[in-house]
Amino acid sequence: MTNLFAKAITPRIEALAFIERWGGAVMPIEARSSYTTPEGKEVTVMQSYPISCTHDEGICDDDGYAQGYYTKMLPNDSYLSVAYLESLGPVEYSSPEQYSMAVQGRARFVAWLNMQRLGALYCGAAEAFALHASKALDRRAVMEVAEDVYQYPASVRAKVTALHFSPQEVFGRYTYAVEPRLFIHPYSFFGIDLAFSAVIPLACLCLPEIEAVECIETW
Repeated sequence: MTNLFAKAITPRIEALAFIERWGGAVMPIEARSSYTTPEGKEVTVMQSYPISCTHDEGICDDDGYAQGYYTKMLPNDSYLSVAYLESLGPVEYSSPEQYSMAVQGRARFVAWLNMQRLGALYCGAAEAFALHASKALDRRAVMEVAEDVYQYPASVRAKVTALHFSPQEVFGRYTYAVEPRLFIHPYSFFGIDLAFSAVIPLACLCLPEIEAVECIETW
């Protein structure tokens, strides 16, 4: 359901001038990464980071994995900022009523900021950006998610519940959280916890069309 919540807030995120790279809903993964030391020794380590489903055309590699469907949402100083929405736990489900069903969940909006490129090098600038984003995200009014941008339409509400400015609180589930250079001058960040609720009309529920994927069929 984090994808549904992300679709609901996307127009408001894209309207924020300081958000350049918006990844929508992400999920954490772990992957092996190898490098060679100056002594010529090959070292393999496990890394964890968030990935975003980009829905780009993928190319299958020799192992049958689709490349290009997922994007690493890592701090990147080529951008003004990198932002995404991650789940904070299970989604609560209410038994369907006559015409609709309701779900509730929590998610965190995360933004990594390149303060140099944003031209905001004063102390407390990240807090100002966080408050501006909170104003845009806290929507007690209904945000409509149209059928043409999701599998079904829904009415979504969001409420800001907490703001975070600690690297371990915001990035603690990822291995790069221990690299302080990513979070101090000229960079910064913030996290905004959100409580979402959504009402989905039962008459509009439908499954997306299932298409054959050649690289998976040839396993």
